[in-house]
Amino acid sequence: LRLKQLSDNMVSHQTVSDTEYAGIERGILTSEAFWRVRASNQMRTGDYGAALKNIGRALQYTMSPVLLYMAYHCHAALGRERDGIPYIKKVYHIQPTLLLPKLLLMRHSHSQGDIPSALRYAQEITVTGMKVESSDGEAILREAKHYIEKYNNNNRQK
Repeated sequence: LRLKQLSDNMVSHQTVSDTEYAGIERGILTSEAFWRVRASNQMRTGDYGAALKNIGRALQYTMSPVLLYMAYHCHAALGRERDGIPYIKKVYHIQPTLLLPKLLLMRHSHSQGDIPSALRYAQEITVTGMKVESSDGEAILREAKHYIEKYNNNNRQK
């Protein structure tokens, strides 16, 4: 009940003091929801290091894609995006029809100079397509198509 109250307070007030979470920690140590909500609150306050610790605790109970994305975003916010890529790869394998993990992996592969992998992810995006129309999905498809076109144009000019 107290976790629900803290979660509701977080929604209405944007953040909750972490000491309030610490006060109920002992009674619900094995609750994935507790660690996830606490980490979400810490992310909102910019405490990404503490959030990562609590995401790790939550991941002991579930491999939720939400938690995996949260871990990736914490690493990226700390300037360690590369450390977050394994979490995105897990999402990619758990939910292979999602476009966002493919886009993040495409961008990462490109940034590492791994053009063949980046192209593979871009092609997967275009083949998968959108399951539900959305502006985010359309933007991802456009970026992937643009990447493929750019690569094809560069190869023609050589």
